This record gives sequence, C-alpha cells and structure tokens, in this order.
Amino acid sequence: MMELGLGGLGIYGAGWRGGGVSLPASTLAAWDASVLASLYQDTGGATPVTAADDPVGLWKDQQGSYDLSQATIAARPLYQTGQPRLVFDGVDDHLFAATRLGLAANPAMAVVVALTPKVTGVNDVRVFDLGNSAGVLSCSFGTDGWAWRHNNGNRIFGSVTFGQTVVATWFRAAGSTYGDGRFRLNGVEQAATSTANPVLVPTSTAAELRVGENVTVAGGYTPMDLYTEVVLGTDSLTDIAQAEAWAAARAGVTL
Repeated sequence: MMELGLGGLGIYGAGWRGGGVSLPASTLAAWDASVLASLYQDTGGATPVTAADDPVGLWKDQQGSYDLSQATIAARPLYQTGQPRLVFDGVDDHLFAATRLGLAANPAMAVVVALTPKVTGVNDVRVFDLGNSAGVLSCSFGTDGWAWRHNNGNRIFGSVTFGQTVVATWFRAAGSTYGDGRFRLNGVEQAATSTANPVLVPTSTAAELRVGENVTVAGGYTPMDLYTEVVLGTDSLTDIAQAEAWAAARAGVTL
C-alpha cells in the first residue's frame, strides 16, 4: 500500500496510511488537515486551499462520504501550515454536514481528535456535535472541563489545559446511559468528576453534524486548532488506540 508523509496528498479508504499508522477498519469518517488536497476555500470544491490563512469552506472526508462545509465566508476556519491545522476563532467559525454518519440514536462510537483547545469563558464548546435539541451526542471542552454533552445531561472528566496540543477521545458502548460515557486524554482514560442525569440515554436522530458550534448556547463557538477528527463506529479499545496513534502523528503529540 502506498504510504505518504504528513504533508502528502494521502489516499482515500478505511485503511489509508500516513505517518506509519493505519486507521482501523471501523472508521466511519476522518478529516485530516495534513491532506492539503482535502481542503477547499469554497463549498463547491473549485478553489483549493494552498497557503496559510486561506479560509476553509469544504473539508473532505478521507472516507469520501461525509464532507464538512461552511457556506458563510466569515464563519470559515483558517488553514495554517507548520503542523497543518484548521484554526477556529471561537467567534463564529464552524463546519456542518447534513448526516448522522449512519449512526443510530444510541450507538457504539468513538470520536478521536487531535486539537489545541484555546482559552474560552464558556463552560461548554463543542468539538463534535451530532443531532439537535435534547439527547444529542456531543464532545465538549470548556471551563467545566472535558465532557460528554447531551443538552439534557452531561458527564465531565476534569479540567482542560488550554493551549496544550492533545489527543482527546470520547467513547461509549451501544445502549449506554449518560453515566456510561468515557473519555481518554493522550491515550489514558480519565475518571469522571461529575454526571448530570446519569440514567438518561441519547435520543436525537437528526442528521446534523457540527464541528465547532454549540447551537444551544449564544456565542457557543469553539476556539481551537484542529489537526484531525476521526469517528469510529465502535468502542473497541484496540481500534481506539490505533486511531489515537494515527491522530497523534498528525499533531506531533507523543502518547
């Protein structure tokens, strides 16, 4: 199989490689800022991203199915070089896809993200948000700490070190309650510090996927540098560790 470095064009498919690590076959979607060919300034994919500070209107999924986009020019994150990443300003930047990635309301899943969380005065800003209203599946950080959020309950895992680049993983088994949500930071599982409405289960089935936006909070946009975001259709710790190693390579993080 062809293998390219972090700045290469990459290839598509569940097993595609880069930085010496493959994504697991359970990968549903993977957005990777190090693949320049997956980034476009416009939503239609006519104008490629080529340089630092170019706006990103379209971020293509490495699986080929679930592209993220932003129609409003001012709300597009900016591409940055060095360790390639998208910079979300925390003011209005966010991306959207009208999909659930094929997931049910209460699925087995993991969201593996390489990011640098930036300082925010908001308790809950969303890295990944699936659904709408109550009963959503959302991965969050903020002044409360790292958290699973559901808009009618949450599970919090401790404080965030703002400005530190990390690999963060939110994961859960099929049929889980809010109190069953789990979280890993740089490959190490973290203990929950609090849970609200622990016996409830996620119920939203809306085909709405957001990155960088909490639609339930005014001004709830996410200040962060985002290197990659991977969604798995499993809570397998073996698959999660493999995806974490892949994500760490994109952000220069040592696990």
